[in-house]
Amino acid sequence: LLKTAPEGTHPDAGGNLTRLAMAEGAANGATWQLHRLKPAAQVGAEQYNSFLAARQDVMVRCKPWAVIGLWTSSTQAYFDLPTYPTAISRHLADNHLPHRFVIDREVEQGKLAGLDVLIVPQVSVISGKQLAALEAFARSGKGLILVNRCGERDEWGDQREKLPLGQPTTADAVPPPLRQALGRGRIAYTTCGT
Repeated sequence: LLKTAPEGTHPDAGGNLTRLAMAEGAANGATWQLHRLKPAAQVGAEQYNSFLAARQDVMVRCKPWAVIGLWTSSTQAYFDLPTYPTAISRHLADNHLPHRFVIDREVEQGKLAGLDVLIVPQVSVISGKQLAALEAFARSGKGLILVNRCGERDEWGDQREKLPLGQPTTADAVPPPLRQALGRGRIAYTTCGT
């Protein structure tokens, strides 16, 4: 599969690269559209789709060990604050860990059913409703991973007096990862380079 792919300039590379991308996507629960592909890639996509269809009885029973959600908060951009969902998503994908993105509204409305773990990647601005939903999620027996400081600001961007969700108050107090139980679930705190 990869022998024609290194530079992507070989005439057969398009189909092989397409099959490779589709294999990675299928392994991670992705979907794709076949109608906008170039002809060489279209052939590769059709071949790989046929391969998956022929083995559907085996593949439909495959389930990930844990369903991971990754909070992708657009609110952080409104306040010009950093957040790192794409870097964490890349790390998860590189390590073959299927995950899905979770948006602000899903957290606000507590629509986290089906997830076993939610990663919160330095989401500084978190509303009161979102904090309540995160706490309820963890208390229900799920895992919450807070990367760097999370929720240090309310929905208006005002600094909170105290970090929520039991986070350590200083960066020095975090010997990554630090864990604590919350109800039937758990919260882990960790840091990464910023």
